Amino acid sequence: MSIAHRVRHIRKALNMTQEEFGYHLGTKREAITSVEIGRVSPSGLMITAICAKFNISEDWLRHGTGEMFLPPTHEKELVKYLSNLIERHDQDFVRHFLTVLTKLTPDDWHTLEKISALLQAEQKGSSIR
Repeated sequence: MSIAHRVRHIRKALNMTQEEFGYHLGTKREAITSVEIGRVSPSGLMITAICAKFNISEDWLRHGTGEMFLPPTHEKELVKYLSNLIERHDQDFVRHFLTVLTKLTPDDWHTLEKISALLQAEQKGSSIR
């Protein structure tokens, strides 16, 4: 499979139109069409953008080796969780709560960590001092 076919395969796997795919990469549908039909090769910048934006293995995209998708990192999983949280719940509350969290100082986080440890200990029936 050529790189042109692999780009098309990624887009189809993500269930995107060429226009949507291009939008996420900062380019136009025509550029995606040109890459997918093999008229032009994707630039190094486009390859980097595809891999970063869609969690694609650069080795797979360039050479067809290995798995297409990289395993998600902890940070990406957290971002995905928070995005889903905002979409599924009272958005005003969730956004406000997350905004408050962004303003916490290191001491505030330490206090929250202590509270969390106390709650966990209470659930287990033990005590922490």
